[in-house]
This record gives sequence, structure tokens and C-alpha cells, in this order.
Amino acid sequence: MFPKAPADISDLNAYNADLNKRLARKESRYRRREEQLDLVIVVDRLLTGFDAPCLSTIFLDRPPMKPQHLIQAFSRTNRIFNATKRYGQVVTLQYPLEYSKKIDEALLLYSNGGASEVSAPAWKTIKHDLKQAAQELKALTISSEDIDESSPESIEKIKLFVRAFQKVDRLLSSAQVYDEFEDEEERNSLGITVQKLQSMAGLYQNAREKIKKEGGDDPNPLMLDLDYELEAVKSFEVNYNYLMNLIQTFVPNEKTTEKTEIDPKADARVKKFIELYKRSNTAIGEIIEKFWDDLKQEPNNFAGKDVLVIMYSRVREIQDVALQMFSEEWAVPIEELNAVRDSWNGGEVPELNGNYDEYSGRHDESKLRYKHNLRKAAKKLFINTLAPLQQF
Repeated sequence: MFPKAPADISDLNAYNADLNKRLARKESRYRRREEQLDLVIVVDRLLTGFDAPCLSTIFLDRPPMKPQHLIQAFSRTNRIFNATKRYGQVVTLQYPLEYSKKIDEALLLYSNGGASEVSAPAWKTIKHDLKQAAQELKALTISSEDIDESSPESIEKIKLFVRAFQKVDRLLSSAQVYDEFEDEEERNSLGITVQKLQSMAGLYQNAREKIKKEGGDDPNPLMLDLDYELEAVKSFEVNYNYLMNLIQTFVPNEKTTEKTEIDPKADARVKKFIELYKRSNTAIGEIIEKFWDDLKQEPNNFAGKDVLVIMYSRVREIQDVALQMFSEEWAVPIEELNAVRDSWNGGEVPELNGNYDEYSGRHDESKLRYKHNLRKAAKKLFINTLAPLQQF
């Protein structure tokens, strides 16, 4: 699979370059799973001139390096790669206290002394701060009636709510970086959930717009960032292709007589991503959910198959059933419906012809009324049923 280690020093550069490319996975040939590297063990290498956004974790099993080398090493993992990799992880296998001290010194040095605390706080600290902020937000919760009012007291109340909401959002976004956040019991103890914050996001957006329009000049302005973009809520958007690639890793390459079971932690992780995806597209999310259950039950049924192809087929089948039922109910040839489905780009629903003579044999309805109701039914079919099944 991989080239053998070079027998001659003259081949070393080419060998190292090949390994770097396999690890970085940027070139198209290295996006195939069989061409990739997952783990590389190095000594004083890949610190500069190496860029791999997919790199997620660096393990350090050595004493702390010099400040510039610490910054360079940690920076290898800090590139955003996709919807789920927004940060890197650094694992120190030895000398935790020494690393903590040296990291602070290095960051302080390279921030020109401009930060009094440069390391991320301990989980205990972030948990305490978030619980306190969540309590403050709950005490300041407003209603749509408050936003409709324009009195000075109402505007001040709205400002307090917006500031508290932004604080919770920032802290909740920070909490997601910690391993402890993956523990359900720990998440439930934070005083607020992402789902709860999501449900309040609309009220927050309206409140922020109210301040922009009617906040006026305040002699004692609150520390508000009216251009602030939500972090914790947005970070839970899951990309369809990422989810498909994740599920593909659990599809066996070939059939086997051995009973294979998916690790419970991996199952929980996939389920979590599916639930997050369903927030933006329930229809497709439910199909993915059903496929995931089928894969866990009978993995051999999908051995060697492409998940994207399977999903396309399943989505198509659901569309076909909906079109067939519509065809039978409204006497529209299935060939016409299929042609319109394949050419429709999500805009205005095309006019369907239909067969009034066939339809009138089952319904006592004028041709004019039939055409009117057919347009309404077609709009409902394409907008409510087909459109969600075409938005991946």
C-alpha cells in the first residue's frame, strides 16, 4: 500500500514528501481511504511548512520544547476542517504540570504580554461560569411583548437579555471543546442545553434588531456586540457529506460470517450527528436514521456498497411512491410527473396537464375546478414533500 522506507539517503526527500501528502489528504488521490495515513510518529518534524487541516490530535511523549516549537507544534492541529472539526486536541502523555507552565509562558511571550490568562480554563471553571451565566439568562428572559414595547425600561430589559444570551452562547461554545462535554450527565448539569438555547435564538435575534433600531444613545452603555454571530448554535450544523462519509466507515468491505457489532460509543456518536442533521432537514434525517438502524442490524446486506448511492436510491424510492400516489389520485401520467420532478429546480411549480376525462370518471367535478385543485395539490406535493427530499 505504502512505499517501502528508502534504501538510499537520496530517496529520503521523496519518501517524506509522499508521507506528508498522505497525511494532509489534500490531493484527490489521497482522499481515498486506502491511500491515507492515520498516525505518524515523528521527532522534531512537521513543525513548519506542513499544513493538514484534517489533523485533529497531537500526542506529546517528551519534555516540553522551546516556546517557538511549542507554538509551532500546537498550531498543526488548529485548522478548521469541516463542521465537526473546529479545533484540535493536544494530549500530553508526560509532564502535565511542566507543559501547563511552559504553554502559558509561550503564549504570553508570543502575545506580547497582552493576556493575563492565556491557557483555557479547567473544565471545573468553565462549568461553574456557564451554570452561573445560565441562571442569569433565565432570570432575564423576555417575551415577544417586551420587544414590541419601546419604553426606556423595556429597552434596558432587552439589552440585559441580549448581553446575557451572548455570554451563555460564548461559554457553551467553549464548553464543547472539552472531553467532559461528551458525557451526557455532565452536559445535563450545565444549567442549559443547546436545544434550549436554539429555541431562544429567534427571540434573541429579534431583541438584537430592536436595540439596533431603537437603542438610542446610552450614557451608560452595556457591553454589547450587536454584530455578534451565534457560536454554540451554529456549531451544531452537520454537513450531509460528512455524515455519509462517517457512516461509510462502518460499512464492511465484504460479507463475513462473523457477527459484527458497532461499538456503543460510536453508535451514540452517529446518532447524535443524525439528530443534529434532522434539525435542518427532518425528511432526509429520518431516512438516514432508518438506514443506520438497518446497517446495524444487517451489515452484510450493505457490504462493499457506497452509502451515497444507497441514500440516493432510498430517497428516490420515497419520491417515486409519492409521485405514484399523486398520479393515481389526480390522473396525471407518471411519465409527466417524473419529467417535471427531474427538471424542477425548486422554483415555481410547473403547470401539470392531467387527464380530466379519467379523473371525472371518479369525481363529480367541473374541469375548471379540477384544474384549480390540481394546481394546489401539485404545489403541495412539490413544496412540502419533494423539496425537503432534494435538499441534502
